Order: sequence, then structure tokens, then C-alpha cells
Amino acid sequence: MSLDALRPLVGTWDVVVSFPGAEPIEGATQRFEFMEGEQFLEQRTSVPIPEAPDSLAVIGWDEGRGTLLQHYFDTRGVAQMLVLFDDPEH
Repeated sequence: MSLDALRPLVGTWDVVVSFPGAEPIEGATQRFEFMEGEQFLEQRTSVPIPEAPDSLAVIGWDEGRGTLLQHYFDTRGVAQMLVLFDDPEH
């Protein structure tokens, strides 16, 4: 799999945040851009309310595992790795 499939995400997006039982909140943004060399896609999210964290994620293909991985970090101190795509043929 190539990160080219994610190329349509590149840019800055306006995001509406919603929580159960609350009115939607506008003003959040999410920005996607390739790091130099285009081997990784950087995702930054900024939310203008204290209840939701700002975050940074780096997305890349792990050839050894046959997976598209996201390494996620946020302003609460949360760090996690998520499998976004798992190639069953791998």
C-alpha cells in the first residue's frame, strides 16, 4: 500500500466537534501534510475547547508488518499506536 491513497487528505480542514448531549462546536481544524520525502503523513488537530485535546499523529506504512500505522500523541499526554489498515495478504 502506498501513502498516495491518503493524498486527498492533504490540506487544512475545518472540523465540527460534538459531544453527546451538547451543541456542536465549530472552530476546530485538522491539517494533513507529507513530511519531507513523503514517507510519512503528519496529522495535526487543534480544538478550541479544553475538553478536547490538540493532537499530533504520524501515519506511515510498515512494510515488515504489512500495516498502515498511526502514532498518536495529544496534549493530555496520551500516546498510542493504531493500526489503520492491515493487509491480510501479508
